[in-house]
Amino acid sequence: MTHGWTRTAPSTVDGAAVTLDLPPGWWALRPGSDDVATDIDRVVANTVAGLADVVPDQAGPITDELTEDLHRMVRVSRAGGAALLAAGAGVDPGSGRLVTASLLVAPYDCYGEPDRRDWAEGPVHRMRLPAGAAVRRSSLGTGPSPFGEVRVLELTYVVAPAHPPSWVLAFRTPALHHVTELCMAFDAIAAGFRIRQADQSEPAFA
Repeated sequence: MTHGWTRTAPSTVDGAAVTLDLPPGWWALRPGSDDVATDIDRVVANTVAGLADVVPDQAGPITDELTEDLHRMVRVSRAGGAALLAAGAGVDPGSGRLVTASLLVAPYDCYGEPDRRDWAEGPVHRMRLPAGAAVRRSSLGTGPSPFGEVRVLELTYVVAPAHPPSWVLAFRTPALHHVTELCMAFDAIAAGFRIRQADQSEPAFA
């Protein structure tokens, strides 16, 4: 695991436990948890505190934006059968704008793929991740935000491990001025995705 990154606690679905390695500024939520509202409040408070030195006068608006967006993402994640929801936030020091991204992790058969009929499809890449063979697709379209409909980039990784089921990692960000940096981060997070079946030993997470 990369120095300074954090590994999430395993989340189990149909006998398969999954984890993510997340960089600083990212956190994970369990959409099905009874305590998810409390978890959101804690995550937002910690995130805003970490950004206080960068945007000292924007704590209120950032708190409202993150809280609303995380509740929306939890609703989407539950509808999409997600095992984990992850998100990250930072501030562009040049513009003072909040930069956000989210990640939904779900079994492929449960994933409720959004309607992308009006989206522009990007290139398809086949890649090998530690969790298994993967296909990465990129698309650009319009999605919801606390400020209404905005243009968003989505990168979707379909991971096929040695044992079924396959998994979907769906990243999404409205920060289109930071696409290069965020795509590198998405690839790195996808590389830290781990799956352990019930009959596998602990080293499968290594």
